[in-house]
Amino acid sequence: MFPTKVDLTISRIGSSNGSNCYDIIDRNSSVLQKYDDAIARLQERRDFVTKIVAHQKSLVSPIRRLPPDILGSIFGLVAEEPILLNTRTSSQCTGAILPSSWVCSWWRNLILHQPTLWSRIDFRLGPVDDNSEFTSIVREVLLRSGPTTLLCLSLDLFETRETYPLASSGLLRILRTLKEHTTRWKDLKVHVKSFSDLDKL
Repeated sequence: MFPTKVDLTISRIGSSNGSNCYDIIDRNSSVLQKYDDAIARLQERRDFVTKIVAHQKSLVSPIRRLPPDILGSIFGLVAEEPILLNTRTSSQCTGAILPSSWVCSWWRNLILHQPTLWSRIDFRLGPVDDNSEFTSIVREVLLRSGPTTLLCLSLDLFETRETYPLASSGLLRILRTLKEHTTRWKDLKVHVKSFSDLDKL
């Protein structure tokens, strides 16, 4: 229980009762700290309840009422832009469908279990270190495309020749990974500087 009154009465301030003044200040400071702590706890509880209410509202929002197949069709329109796997920039995996998978667990589950959303892939390959995580990213995207979904691939090696050997082990590892899925290739476009570059692969 918190006190209902705060004693702020100081009858006289002088050298003889200065210590009493400090005692009163300390006592009331302690009381104020208790109130501050109580207010902080109430604010935390308010924030927690606010989050619960917001979550409950999201569950009854109109987008939640869409059947999964209709929502999947919408995602399909978004995924018409291919997933870009790019070793030439710091963002090695980008695509319009990726931000949608971060909205909520329901959307993410739908997107991860719709292989066609991961079947259009553009590769822009530059330097690839032997220990690069890029190969793992490639494998993960191909895994999400499922075992039977046909793949539409675009392979851009145009800038690779000037900056990095075409026959490097890192690049060859990626190409071997793609080769494991040749039975699913529906469309493959390869961009090179000259046809002689293909002989080096």
